[in-house]
Amino acid sequence: MPSLTYRTAQAVGLWLAEGDKRTNREVTFTNNEPSLISFFHKVMVDTLQPRYTPRIAVYLPFSGESYLRPVVTGRYRVYIDGRANRPYYIYRISGVLLVRKWRSIVSTTCKRKSNFRPVLQGFFAGESNVKEGSHGSRVVRVAQGMPNRFIEKLLAYFGITCEYGGHREYTIQGRDNLEKILALELMILHPSKQKRFQAMMAGYRQRHYSKNALYDLVYSQLQNPATTE
Repeated sequence: MPSLTYRTAQAVGLWLAEGDKRTNREVTFTNNEPSLISFFHKVMVDTLQPRYTPRIAVYLPFSGESYLRPVVTGRYRVYIDGRANRPYYIYRISGVLLVRKWRSIVSTTCKRKSNFRPVLQGFFAGESNVKEGSHGSRVVRVAQGMPNRFIEKLLAYFGITCEYGGHREYTIQGRDNLEKILALELMILHPSKQKRFQAMMAGYRQRHYSKNALYDLVYSQLQNPATTE
């Protein structure tokens, strides 16, 4: 199991993606994946030792649909949201001092380069989507209402290029970029996204190089004398 520091950085990424940054009275996290709600709660318990029981609002597409209870000790309230296509959860845990401590953890975590990978893993679990289009196009989209310079910084740190478009999202495409996402396991926290991404990457059959790329590849191997073999 990853260390508490690593898991905390992943939880920070989840919160940066889908937490409420405005409230000073509670730490919140919204997601439709029960395992992520459970994961986030465990990190809250391990890092903040909360005094209060978490409150969890469950939003169902229609009345009577079954749902999981990812936090056994949570206090649940159920609502109907016709816009939803599956149940989703809003996790809340209260405490002014608890919020201050959490914000301090977030600030410290985001300053350390050693945390960049797990923060991105959490963020991608919350906000990314895997898209395969016609003609074999493969894209990862990251929803953001406006440009996010911090996430751009983290992606650039790992050499991943992205574009922010008119659909309020980042687009990441190109085999080199996608293979970096695969190597960094940026989808690992979200089971269904991880499965879709791995299946998409398995569809690659051969690498196509851009025009004149082989010149640089060949010359890079000729810096020192070499035999024909």
